[in-house]
Formats: sequence, C-alpha cells, structure tokens
Amino acid sequence: MRNIYRNLPIIAIAGPTATGKTKASICLASKIDAEIVSCDSMQVYEDIPIGTAKPGKAELKKIRHHMIGTIKQNKVFCVADFLSLASKSVKKIKALNKNVLLVGGTGLYLKTLFEGMFEGPSRNNILRAKLDSRIEKEGLQKLYEELKKKDPVYAENISEHDKRRIIRAIEVMEKTGEKFSDIRENKEPFIKGEHLIFCLNFDRGKLYERIENRVDKMIEKGLIEEAKELFDKKLSSHATLRQAIGYKELFSYFNNKVSKEEAIDLIKRNTRRFAKRQLTWFRGMKDVIWIDADRHFAEIAEDILSQSIKRNRK
Repeated sequence: MRNIYRNLPIIAIAGPTATGKTKASICLASKIDAEIVSCDSMQVYEDIPIGTAKPGKAELKKIRHHMIGTIKQNKVFCVADFLSLASKSVKKIKALNKNVLLVGGTGLYLKTLFEGMFEGPSRNNILRAKLDSRIEKEGLQKLYEELKKKDPVYAENISEHDKRRIIRAIEVMEKTGEKFSDIRENKEPFIKGEHLIFCLNFDRGKLYERIENRVDKMIEKGLIEEAKELFDKKLSSHATLRQAIGYKELFSYFNNKVSKEEAIDLIKRNTRRFAKRQLTWFRGMKDVIWIDADRHFAEIAEDILSQSIKRNRK
C-alpha cells in the first residue's frame, strides 16, 4: 500500500512498565506502515514471554518487530550490543521506505541512541577484582551506598542490584577523580537527525494499581512455572536474566529464602521501584513529549501521530 506518512521522523514510544506501550505502538505502526525496534533490555532474550511481557504471537504477526527474542538466555546483553543491533535494524527498515518506531521502557537505551554513549577509560581488572572481593565480604548494598555518596545522580538512575553498573561507575571515578554522571555527558548522539520521543504515563496511584494487576495476571498466565524452567537451567552468575525483576524474586522462592507470597509481593514492590527509576530516566532526557496514557490505546496512537505530523511540518 502507498505510505502517505513516509516522511515522518523516527518516533520513540517510551514510558514506565504497564503503561500500554505495546498496544499503542502496534496501533500506530499499522497506521503509518512502520516496523518496531524493541528498546527493552529483557524482551531481547529468547523464550520467557510472560516475565518479559513480550508482544503476543498475533501482535508479532501483525507488525514486524526487531530485537524480540534474539539473544540466548545465558548471555550478557549490554548497551553497546543494543546500539549495534538497533542501528542495523533501523537501516533495514529505512531501506524498505518504512517508518521506524522505537518502543520500550529501557530509558538508558533510548538515551544513548539520541544523546550518545560514554565509553570512558578502559577496564581495570585489578581494581575490579578488589571491588568484587569487597562485594563478597561486605555485600553489594555497601558498594551501592558508597556510589550514592560519591554520585547520587547516577545512583538514583540504576538499580541497587545492578552489580555491573555499580562496579563500572566506581571504577571510572577511581581512575578519573570525577563524578560518573558528569563525565558521561561528554558524548555524541548515536542517531542524528529528526526524531520524536513520546513518553506514556499515568497518575502515580493508577500506575501502581496497573502494575499490581499486571503482576497478578502474569502469575495467572504461568510466570512461576516459566521462572522455574529458567531456574533449573542454572544460568551463569553473570547472566543478565538472573537479576531480572520477576525472576530473581522467584529464584529466592525456589531457594527457600522467601515464601511464594513474599516473592510475589517483592515482584510488585520492585516493579513499582523500577517504574519510578524509568520515569527518572525519561524526565532527564531532552525534548520528551509526555502523553496521557489513561485512555484507549487507539486514542493514544492518534495523539502521537497528530503531534508527529504537526512537529514535522515546523
């Protein structure tokens, strides 16, 4: 069919978890003849559709998605991997004269695409070994508290359980003597040119209610069984999925550290905290257009399209 919206800029649909990004993006993609590039750090892993809230089979069949279920479960997937794969996907879509939708809640991915990626000094294995030793003796929380004192801005934007990023931030600060959040600003955009970032959001109370309902539905769909299959595979301690919300809490249940009810409550609590961190990321990004998500996904898609057309004409 003829694409009457061929000259639209790249459109990113972001927002915290449980805001309806998938439905709105699929609706919009069908209107503007677009393909979707996932910007979700967990949906990139193969299988495990429940815990990562992947689009359903019908949705994947309706609109072509890139970077959904393409990485082995035991692999570490980092920002550099995302940038490489995402750029290739964008080029493929543009070569087909189709529009590009970037969709997901991993703010770090979108931020690095549009604002650049900080590479920093090379890895220091001796210092990392010392930090690993400290974690074994004192616990990761101790190192995270140290990071909060040295660089509260960066600490606020990552999880207290994100060992890799905590170590990297402290490593860089030890080598440079500067705050990690400050020196990360010295970078060039990865994707240049016209783009629009729309961030879906709800009132805080409504968002938390949606999160709780979503977790309950995941449990009903078989999240516990899905997590048990993953647990039985005995993933490497370095595997990113071991720290994914929804799995790490259930892993504690399987290890008899918490009850099933406690694990479910932890999933809800940690998801709420994650949503708060996501919002912090998006509020810190440039030129984000905030969208009221408390309405039908078709209305959201129409709103995004309308604003995209208006802004593209300026």
